[in-house]
Amino acid sequence: TNPSENEKQTPPTTIPRDAGPIVLTLRITPLLANLLASLRHKHFPRHLAGHSLPAHVTLFHALPSAEYPHIISTITNLASSTTRFHVGLGNLMRMRRGCGVTIECEGQTAKNVRELLRKDWDTRGFLTPQDRQTGFQSHVTIQNKQDNPTRVQSAMADTQKIIEEAKRNQQAQGWAEGFDLWEYMKGGNWRYLGSFDFQDEELTRTT
Repeated sequence: TNPSENEKQTPPTTIPRDAGPIVLTLRITPLLANLLASLRHKHFPRHLAGHSLPAHVTLFHALPSAEYPHIISTITNLASSTTRFHVGLGNLMRMRRGCGVTIECEGQTAKNVRELLRKDWDTRGFLTPQDRQTGFQSHVTIQNKQDNPTRVQSAMADTQKIIEEAKRNQQAQGWAEGFDLWEYMKGGNWRYLGSFDFQDEELTRTT
């Protein structure tokens, strides 16, 4: 699951250079994360390692572990200058073999934050073609790599229903609270490395 307030940890200062690829995700408030996690757990193919992963908004999919010191330095600096911002459930997102939910962000903040990191890391030449792309759409994947069209349609219908219920019950809004960092392990599982908190709005105003 996503780390709770009590489980969050500061990322290690170093990791082995031959560690797995590094994944950077945007952390959203538990109200939204838990709702989306329940959908993902229900509809993501159970035979895939991704079934056990928490609901997540991936910003970068495969950062090289050899660049880890620079990566965490850049993330630390950006998180310390970023105020947490509003996010909310958007719309059902059809994928080639599954579906997801778009995440609406106040003033395109998630896209802007990602672009700052992308530009810095792209100049160092270590981004994959996927992570180098600029057409970023923040979303949470509910189902992927599902070859059964009936199950895809079922997941889409269920996800659409839950989105509408959450919006109707005013439970579709939350916050982007920071970054989470993970190591992609052999077999497809993720190992949690640590978190970087955004700044509280009230604290920012008083400093």
